[in-house]
Amino acid sequence: MTRSPSWNQQLLFSRIGIFAALCSTVWNNINDCDETFNYLEPLGFIISTANNTGFQTWEYSPQFGLRSYLYLWLIGWPAYILVRLRLPGWLQLLGIRLILSLVSLYLYPGDGLKQLTFKVVFCLIHVAAPGNFISASSSVPSALVASMIALMLSTWISGQYFFSVGAVAVGAIVVWPFSAVLGVPLALFLAASGMVAQLIMYSVLWALALLTPMVLVDTFYYGGLICPTWNIISYNALTSLQGRSLSQLYGTETAAYYVINYFLNYNIAVVFVTIFTVPAFTYLVLGIGRQTATNFHRRALKLLCFALMPLLLWNVVFFIQSHKEERFLFPCFPCLDLVVTLLLCVLFFNHSGKFATGTPLSLSSVISFLLLFVGLSLSRILALTQGYSAPMYLVQHLPVSDNLKTLCIGRDWHHFPSHFLLPHENYGWRVHFLRSNFSGQLPGKFAEGVGVFKATRSLSGHFNDMNLPEEDTFFNLEKCDYILDRLSEPGENEVQYSNDARTWPESLLQRAFTRLQRAFYVPFLFKVHGNTTCHAI
Repeated sequence: MTRSPSWNQQLLFSRIGIFAALCSTVWNNINDCDETFNYLEPLGFIISTANNTGFQTWEYSPQFGLRSYLYLWLIGWPAYILVRLRLPGWLQLLGIRLILSLVSLYLYPGDGLKQLTFKVVFCLIHVAAPGNFISASSSVPSALVASMIALMLSTWISGQYFFSVGAVAVGAIVVWPFSAVLGVPLALFLAASGMVAQLIMYSVLWALALLTPMVLVDTFYYGGLICPTWNIISYNALTSLQGRSLSQLYGTETAAYYVINYFLNYNIAVVFVTIFTVPAFTYLVLGIGRQTATNFHRRALKLLCFALMPLLLWNVVFFIQSHKEERFLFPCFPCLDLVVTLLLCVLFFNHSGKFATGTPLSLSSVISFLLLFVGLSLSRILALTQGYSAPMYLVQHLPVSDNLKTLCIGRDWHHFPSHFLLPHENYGWRVHFLRSNFSGQLPGKFAEGVGVFKATRSLSGHFNDMNLPEEDTFFNLEKCDYILDRLSEPGENEVQYSNDARTWPESLLQRAFTRLQRAFYVPFLFKVHGNTTCHAI
């Protein structure tokens, strides 16, 4: 049977995408302590058959109930299957990451202008971008929202509006309620197209289909009627302290924080979008009014609006928020992939997918741009994997023992990569915190020895929603069997525990000369003697 060229192209793009997903699955770090303590830890606790220990944040206390257990099952079912097969924790984590990475490929390679050129450029941007590498396999809600936005864009472009609304609904109701902002342009489009009745009907159907199991699951785990979606909106958006959002209790940053993170995750592509979006948009709008306008121009303008409106709206909303996190940018990445691709196609290609001018300058410009983008992207990815993966690999090399052992963590508590990566399938290990300079609230523990369901319903009374430290989270140093520490100067009221040992194995965490050197990998220069911050156990 002879396969069509388009089918072969799709197969090639899919293989490239799967390869990128596998790379993210295997080599991506756990880049955010929120991923460990708010998602991987409670997930590992509720799916475990024998190891009834796990960290619990205040958001999972029935007193507050800001996190949904349905979301944990949405991302964690592969791990549950692997637990039942008695496979090790590290493989369970890879199972979670693999499914999340494959889900993120839904938009890939892009159902856009149909030309092969468009798909090649989109493939290159999507696969190479560091932002997609770190978000594809991440367990944080904003990463799954990015996949839902990719689905929204794909079905919006193809006219499958029921599924477009569904993608927004899943993201907003089950995953992260603030992602509803990204669905506003879709709602405006449907309203302007005379589809208000369909929009309302689709929204109601999806809300009923999602809220019902969510309330049932969370009520079961929390032991009372509860809706985490409403609770998290109420806490972050409707409650304030001295006129400030409670989210600011967890740190604030200036707008420069997002600018820097955009550059780290998309390097020159962000600069390109910033400079050329308005000229390209103007060119398309003016071109539509001419007799020479083609379907290429009309479709390009339509797609640019589809991708640009959610991107701009999201950035307006989140740039003005004082509390900023890199993960909050994840939902923008599918839109940004599409915008970069469209701008390159509009500015350098004609409706047939060939270079608009036919001159060597245009060809060399595009090739140079893509090569530089890929080069900087690979440099950033290598910097992350070579320079910041120490804690993930270090805890896996703890000695296996039949006796109960205690691992203690002090100033590097936020680097703990979850119980999934502890040896011997996590059994026989207890992890505790030592006192450090950190002045906020540390995660507590689910009640032990009472079973999963009683533990998730237990009111410990040792949590607060003001990010205040709780004394019972600190452990006695004398009872620690192992300590995870780094070989660097301790802060005030801190102890460098590694000074008490004669020898410590070096690990991988880098501290380069400058922020720029730390951000990008340069062969032979990245690992400079005397400029490493070593972790040790």
